[in-house]
Amino acid sequence: MRIGGRPAPDMTSPAAPPGPVTVEIPPDETTMGNDPTIVLVEPPKERKVTFRSPALLSVVPDFGAVQLAWDDDPATNVEIAGYHVYRRPAGGTDYARVTREPIRKKTYTDETVEPKKTYEYAVAAVTRDAEAILRLGLGSEGEIKSDPKEVRTPGVFSIDLRLVGEPVAAPGEKPAPVAQVVIRKQLQGGGWRTKTVSVRKGDAIGDGDFATGCTVTDLVRVKVPRTDAPAGSPVAEVETWELQYTDDEGAAQKVQLIRK
Repeated sequence: MRIGGRPAPDMTSPAAPPGPVTVEIPPDETTMGNDPTIVLVEPPKERKVTFRSPALLSVVPDFGAVQLAWDDDPATNVEIAGYHVYRRPAGGTDYARVTREPIRKKTYTDETVEPKKTYEYAVAAVTRDAEAILRLGLGSEGEIKSDPKEVRTPGVFSIDLRLVGEPVAAPGEKPAPVAQVVIRKQLQGGGWRTKTVSVRKGDAIGDGDFATGCTVTDLVRVKVPRTDAPAGSPVAEVETWELQYTDDEGAAQKVQLIRK
C-alpha cells in the first residue's frame, strides 16, 4: 500500500520498529485504508491557567462571633478544592489558620473571637491542580489568599438593626431616617436582657439600665453582597441600610440591615 506517493512501512521486515510509527502528513496528502502504523500528531495546545483570590469578601461582626462570606473570582479557571480562613490581631504580622481542613461553603462563622478585639481576616482558595501549583509558584499548600479585611468585635452589648424608616421631611429639609434596633445586654451575674428602641442620628443607643455608651453617628444606604441561601454564597450586590455608631470605648462600629 502507498500513502501520498511514499512506500508504506514494512510490516514483516525484522528492521521495522515495534508498535505504531509516528509520521507527519502534509496537509495536501490523504491516508488510504486503516493502517494502524499511522498516527496523526496534533500540536500541543497551550493551557491558560488563571487562579485568583476569593472576591467580595464580607466580614461582619456579630455578638460573640464574626460572620464571613465570599465568592470565587470569575476569572479563575482551575478547580477549587475548598477554602481556608485566616485571622490575625490588628497590627499583627503572622496569620493563624482558623479552619483545620478546607471548607466547601463560601461562608464561615468564627466563634473563637474575644469581645472588643480588632481582627484582620483573609480567605484562601485551595486548589489541587498540580500544573497550576507549579506554574503559579503556590507552594505545596496550593493556596492564594484574598486581601485582608479588618473587623472589631462588640463588647457586652449586641446591637441588631431591624427596621429603618424615612419620615416625610418638611419642605427644604432632608429626611431623617429612624432606625429600630434590638439591644441585648449582659447584666451582672451573667444574665441577659433584651430591649427594642428607636434611634436617629446623634441619639444614644438605649437608656436607663440599657444605656450602652454608644452614639449613632449616621444612618446611610450601602451596597452589600446578597447571599443565596441554599448555596450560602454571595450572588449579587443589593442596597441596604447601615447604622454607624461609636461604642463605649469611642471606636467606630457599624451594623447593617440584613434582609432575609
